[in-house]
Amino acid sequence: MRRLYLLLLFCLLFPALGVQSQDKPKVAVYTTDESDYNIGAFVGDYLINAIVKRGEYIAIERTAQFLSEINKEQSFQRTGAVDDSQISRLGKNMGVQYVCVVKVARVGEQLFMSARLIDVETAEVKSTARPVSFNPDNLQDMESSCDNLVASMFGRV
Repeated sequence: MRRLYLLLLFCLLFPALGVQSQDKPKVAVYTTDESDYNIGAFVGDYLINAIVKRGEYIAIERTAQFLSEINKEQSFQRTGAVDDSQISRLGKNMGVQYVCVVKVARVGEQLFMSARLIDVETAEVKSTARPVSFNPDNLQDMESSCDNLVASMFGRV
């Protein structure tokens, strides 16, 4: 019985501890891969990991539905590109505040990734990250590059 009182007292004194994660903005990650290496899924996973490690956002897993909707939008466009307003609309449908759009591309023999953070309410680009080069054959380098990309976009801790 005493433990119950202590637990109740703790919850009354520290109510913010139970709702902290609900106050964090939600972000979905959408990765495009134009590198011919077919590594977009790995990059996306590492980016989600880097965002979660920061502790400032709740990362929402890329769902098959989200990717399917993006692909439908792409098929309607001649350029094959999805614009920020379409990503914003799909992000709203997923219940997130932000979508982190990551592009993996090859320039010559080197691979790069870049990113931008889109506010789904306004379709405004809130933040960007300079392209980061990485070695696709070295998973530690890929993870480190994703950490650097997230630090560049969200600010260093």
